Amino acid sequence: MKFINSLLALFLVITFMSVSLKAQINPYSQVDLGSLENIRINYYASLEDDEILDKLVNTLETKYGKVTQKYPILIMAYYGGLLSIKSKNAFWPFTKLSYFNESMELMTKAVALSPENLEIRFIRFAILHHIPGFLGHSEEKKEDAEKIYSLIQNQDYTYISSEIQKGIAEFLVSTERISKDKVNNLLKIYPQLALK
Repeated sequence: MKFINSLLALFLVITFMSVSLKAQINPYSQVDLGSLENIRINYYASLEDDEILDKLVNTLETKYGKVTQKYPILIMAYYGGLLSIKSKNAFWPFTKLSYFNESMELMTKAVALSPENLEIRFIRFAILHHIPGFLGHSEEKKEDAEKIYSLIQNQDYTYISSEIQKGIAEFLVSTERISKDKVNNLLKIYPQLALK
């Protein structure tokens, strides 16, 4: 009887794990990795160049259309990030707030669909780090900082290179949103981090 109960328990655990894994969508399986690399490069360039920003927004809208539930999760996150840049660059307060709110709506969806994704968490954290506290989102900032720290510990370079993860770790350290102990742990992984 003990043996049958053990087998039944093992079966339930395996079934639960397979259902959980199916529920977690791999956002990298939804996009061409070559295109993703181009999006990454242009996303960071768009922080300094409005022309690149507008071109990337148009490219994503042309290729993927209107953002829907079937939108690729990573693209949704990058599109949300682009809207936050548009928010930062907008002149009128109402326009700024409108872009920001739409950005956060997309980022919240992307994180909900892929909560264990380092890249998506980093995009949202980088946005939230720079917004004033009165706009809220303090809990998401803390949650993202902790999740980013945790995910960097995995040292999984399957989709995000060691060099990019080092940059993420460097940004996380520079924000001073994690404890000194956690900073020291990151320094063990990336001893060459540039600290203030």
